[in-house]
Amino acid sequence: MKYENKHIRYIVQQKIMKAFLNSEKLKKIYVNRMNKHSKADEIIQGTTWKNGKGCFIGCSFHNYSHTNFEEIGLPIWLAKLSDKIFEGLSEKEAKVFAKEFYTKINVGSNLESIKIPFLIFICESVLEYVQDARHEKQKTVIENIILELKKKLDLISLRADVDAAAVAYAATAAVYAASVNTATTAAYAAAYTANIAYAATDNYAGSDNYAGSDNYAGSDTQYKYKLFANKLFELMETCK
Repeated sequence: MKYENKHIRYIVQQKIMKAFLNSEKLKKIYVNRMNKHSKADEIIQGTTWKNGKGCFIGCSFHNYSHTNFEEIGLPIWLAKLSDKIFEGLSEKEAKVFAKEFYTKINVGSNLESIKIPFLIFICESVLEYVQDARHEKQKTVIENIILELKKKLDLISLRADVDAAAVAYAATAAVYAASVNTATTAAYAAAYTANIAYAATDNYAGSDNYAGSDNYAGSDTQYKYKLFANKLFELMETCK
């Protein structure tokens, strides 16, 4: 059967996407693989896959490609997002994140449904950085984005992919603008926070486009990434 409307086709594809292809055996393979790499201390940030060692994606598939996620019933945007979180955590927490990731996913679940709730959480987490009167415009933009996302959550089957990408990009631009205006630790952390939202879209092109945020890698940012990791795990665990 062919679907002329690309949005209808997208919805149909997502409805049949089942985590681990609905196979407990397949999940066990990835859980065991990450446990093995963890025990051997072979999970390393800032790399891909080489000589039996690598990052989260590399150790998962023994090569570096986000598209591998689709082959086991997981959305590509989740691969990009988890990769981004893995690299943003402290070294110790990144290793734990990689080891526990697949254990948090329920076999047969459709993880596409957690994208918008996660984006709402991300956008809400930036609001604390735009409370200054100088950032009133950015605050308004982000608040409006949150409202739109919540509306789309009620209509999640209607072009959720397109809308999520658009609002995440808007959030990134708004918060990055705030960080340019005030070169503070909190502002840089805010820019990083917005970038993680953009990582959750299928149009993600890397945070290198936001040079201001890439200059900051302090503990406040790592703390934020820990919050993102915890929220992602919470959503995955409750997704059926």
